[in-house]
Order: sequence, then structure tokens, then C-alpha cells
Amino acid sequence: RLRDLEDQLQHFQTTSSKTSPDLKFKVENFFCMGSPLAVFLALRGVRPGSNGTQDHILPKSICQRLFNIFHPTDPVAYRLEPLILKHYSNIAPVQIHW
Repeated sequence: RLRDLEDQLQHFQTTSSKTSPDLKFKVENFFCMGSPLAVFLALRGVRPGSNGTQDHILPKSICQRLFNIFHPTDPVAYRLEPLILKHYSNIAPVQIHW
């Protein structure tokens, strides 16, 4: 019985990830504000692309620019840029003074 449930869960995960709905409009600028998205992507095993593109996470055909805005002391917000492009792991985030 447990094996059947595991098989059903595995089947659900593989079919649901393949059939993600498409947006009916183009996104030019995508703003993440205090987003834990980087944590969830890392937990899923997403790693930075080595070919210099972001298409493995956020294809240019879907979104032109990503802005990840977070406060350094926010306990749930993390940097997303190093998961998109590897060289961003060596670049410090830009501070916005207000």
C-alpha cells in the first residue's frame, strides 16, 4: 500500500511539472520583494547555469528582467541571482538607500 502511494506521488510530481500553465501575456520586469523563491529552488536542486544564460530557470521568452529586492536582515528573503547565473555568486548585492 505504501509503495502504491509513493508511485502515485511520483507520477503526480512528474506530470504536474511538465504541464505548467503559460501566461497569456509577456512579462517585461519581474520584481521579487522579500521572496524566499531562492530557497525553494535550491531545495528542488536547481543550480546555476554554466552556459551564461538564465533559460534553465527564467527563460528570456517569458521574462526580460528580474529584480530581486530584499533586506539583508530579512529571515526568509535570499539572493536569487547566484542561482540564475553562476558569476553572480562573486558579486555583492547592490544596496538601495532610501
